[in-house]
Formats: sequence, structure tokens, C-alpha cells
Amino acid sequence: MGPLELAGQRLQAIEGAAVIVLGLKVVTGPAVLDIVLGADAVLGPLIGFGGQLPIVTLLLAGILTSTVTAVIAHLLTDYVRQARTAKVNSALQKMRFEAMRAKNVKKIEKLSEMQKKMQQENPDMLWGQLKTMGYTMLIILILFGWMGVVFAPSLYTAEETGKSVFAVPWAPRVELLANSVLPHYILLYSLLAIPFGSILRRLLRYLSFRKRLAALDRREPARVAP
Repeated sequence: MGPLELAGQRLQAIEGAAVIVLGLKVVTGPAVLDIVLGADAVLGPLIGFGGQLPIVTLLLAGILTSTVTAVIAHLLTDYVRQARTAKVNSALQKMRFEAMRAKNVKKIEKLSEMQKKMQQENPDMLWGQLKTMGYTMLIILILFGWMGVVFAPSLYTAEETGKSVFAVPWAPRVELLANSVLPHYILLYSLLAIPFGSILRRLLRYLSFRKRLAALDRREPARVAP
């Protein structure tokens, strides 16, 4: 890679960092930006590797954020209650659809009232979902800010190392800082983080249901054989 191309990529990294800094200031104010910059004291030594192992950094970042957000969601979610509510809502939606096909206005109104009543009876469930979403967005915002402000510019140093290039099945050479729909390092992070997070959430849900079933079994009186 020639010096002009390297200079252009460094400029792109700096411009990308400047856009993220400006966005953080406009959307969240200086407080979150300070947190993003302060997060480098932890994320840099932990998963940064000085920009020398960017794929490993993105993999570890995905595992870290997926684990933290999955655990937060696990602690704030009553899976049994959530499953019960979802099942009831599904049944009501099915009945509502059938009533609409039959043009039964009274039944539609009655089902609508039942759905509203369910929502009013479960405000804490909605609040738990909002809290989970808020914590998740804050963590992702900080991580993406760190990747844009610190991680991406660190991929280009005075000596060209070629660490910013990776291969995918459909392309032998892809630049991490280049853009398609989003910057490639964000797309790669998502590709690595989403499957791991999905598996972890399913595992935590399974363990929660298993623990609840075991507790119910212990509560049942022992059955004495005749």
C-alpha cells in the first residue's frame, strides 16, 4: 500500500472519529463522550491490543457486550410471566383476527378492552423491557463510540502493518474502515456479536425455566404409592 493510500485511510479514520465525537456531543452531551474516552482506560488494555489484532478485538468486544447485555436482560426479565403473557396475547390476536373476518364489531371491542386491561395490569413488565433497552443502548453507544474514536484510528500507525485488512468468502480484501451500509468494523462486530448473544440469551432462558420447574417440583407434596 502506497503512502498516499495510507494517508487517505488515516484521514478517513480521523474524519470518522470526528463525526462520532460530534454525534455524541449533539445527541448525549459531553458526559457520555467523557465516559467513552474514559472507557479506553479499561477497553484499551483489555481488548485493544494497540490496533494490532483488530479481528480479535472485535470478537472480544462482541462477547463482552453480548454477555453484559444478556445478563442485564436476564436479571430484569420474568421469563415465565413473559411467556404466559405472550401466549395470552397471541390467543387474543387470533380471536381478534377471526372476529374481524366475521365483522363482529362487539367481539372486536371486547377483545380490544381485554388487551388494554392486560397492558394496564403489567406496567412493571413494560418498565423492565424499557430498562433493559436503555442499559443495552448505553453500553452499545459507549462501545461504538470507543471503536470509532479510539479503536479505528489506532489501526493505522506510522508503519503500515496491514492489520486493517481482512478476507471474507465473497471478497479477498476488505478494509475495516471502508463503508458499505455501515463501517465494515461495525458490520463485522455485529456478525460476531449477534449469534453469540442470541445463544447466550437462549441458554439463560433455558436455565431460568429449568430452575423454576425444579422449584415447583420441590413444592409438590410427595406422592405416596398405594
